[in-house]
Amino acid sequence: MESHHNSVREVTGVLSMTVYENMLAIKKFVGAEKRPTEALIRLSNFYQCHYRFCNARAGWKKGEYVRRKAFSVFLRFDSLEEVQNQLPTTCKHINTEEGSLSTVGKQTKLEAELAALRACHNEMGCFELDTYKVDKWSTICMKVSHYSVPDTLVSKLVDVKIYSEKVVMLYNNQKVVVHERIYHLAFTLKYRKVK
Repeated sequence: MESHHNSVREVTGVLSMTVYENMLAIKKFVGAEKRPTEALIRLSNFYQCHYRFCNARAGWKKGEYVRRKAFSVFLRFDSLEEVQNQLPTTCKHINTEEGSLSTVGKQTKLEAELAALRACHNEMGCFELDTYKVDKWSTICMKVSHYSVPDTLVSKLVDVKIYSEKVVMLYNNQKVVVHERIYHLAFTLKYRKVK
């Protein structure tokens, strides 16, 4: 959901129809019918756009996997910002190259599509909301990582907006503190395959 949000912010507009080819947007298959995920329904309702799914069995409907082109060249990055800048740079490069007859006029077609986007005036919040109790050390423990909170909130409940990059803490709907999100090593070890 956050990638859609970032895409809308990057191109400053919303498509009237989006075609999905990946299986992550489908929650359930019922015969020939495909049911979308809750996140896709929320996106569609917020941005007032339509969606449809392509035929997963048709090879000619597959798109080019851009992330492979962006990240297979570089195996190591020095910072998260460097990683986040790599994908838009690769997309701009792909959108400007014209090597065959099928890609002639790609830039003018892209400009026409960007001009046809509908304006989007609000940003959709892409976060998880949870409530935590502040311990006696004036911290909260969220997914094995501790985040500090002002001393005045010891033993009180704070609402926490958990974004992918930051953690925002609220008390009585007032922003108290913002921290950079920590991904603990023990949490990442769950996803490693042991051989």
